[in-house]
Amino acid sequence: LLVFCSGYRMRIGSSTDKKDSGRIHVDFAQARDDLYEWECKQRLLAREERHRRKIHEEHLRPPSPPPIEHYSEHEAALLADKIK
Repeated sequence: LLVFCSGYRMRIGSSTDKKDSGRIHVDFAQARDDLYEWECKQRLLAREERHRRKIHEEHLRPPSPPPIEHYSEHEAALLADKIK
């Protein structure tokens, strides 16, 4: 007896099993397309996890100090005169 269930072929009983043994043998081969799709999904999930981790690490990092203003020699001299 052959039964198709969710794309898998199932054989209930076989010539080597006793009748009424209750064993179910599932015979299936994974299609390459299924494996490729699964691998693509795993890579996508890994990329998303790396992105989430990076965002989290950036959130925990202390903020950068404010930029330092650079003055020309003339501007520095004027500022020094104002401070005096």
